[in-house]
Amino acid sequence: MVELMRGSFAEAEANVVSFDNPLTGGVSSCTVYLATGPRLAE
Repeated sequence: MVELMRGSFAEAEANVVSFDNPLTGGVSSCTVYLATGPRLAE
């Protein structure tokens, strides 16, 4: 996914965020994607 994002954005990264889930009583995680700036033509 990040490689695909890098086709449109100058910078892109993915971070896994873990958190206590009160509904399941366990730990859940999700991926947060961050992209900044347009990719300029080469």
